[in-house]
Amino acid sequence: MNDVPEWIKRKKAEDERTKAQNDARAQLEADAVMTIAANGNKFFQQFLSELDRNAGGLSEIGIIGHVTKLGKPGSETSCQMNVELKGLSPRLTYTVVHYDPGSAFLRCLTLEGQEEEIHLPLRPHSKGGIGVLYRERIIDAEELATLIVQGMVERVKPSRR
Repeated sequence: MNDVPEWIKRKKAEDERTKAQNDARAQLEADAVMTIAANGNKFFQQFLSELDRNAGGLSEIGIIGHVTKLGKPGSETSCQMNVELKGLSPRLTYTVVHYDPGSAFLRCLTLEGQEEEIHLPLRPHSKGGIGVLYRERIIDAEELATLIVQGMVERVKPSRR
């Protein structure tokens, strides 16, 4: 059977390329799962630290910010970020973020007129560790905290344009 037709040889080569690509894709996905599992807790702790930093600075713009943490590292951990504008027209908003170790996403419950639940997928970050997939790009813990707190500030103290 040495006389195999060319089309069969091409088909075999194509099948081998497809298998190699699928194997490589599966390996990348497995590596991503391992990276997320190994770095998820560290990412969430960095995120909490950045929320604290943002909350502490809000008084500079006349807003009260407060972070409440529930749970302990290694188990499901949650935090609630409150942003409040006091005065004649007081306003309050909050966001609750949950992280379950080993999970591939953060769950966020945010007040946008009504409560809205958002799932933010965790992904390996090009700079190492992990980040959150947000609008087609992966952002780090500092960027995520900034994005959340800035949005909350805009809800309680909209800019005058």
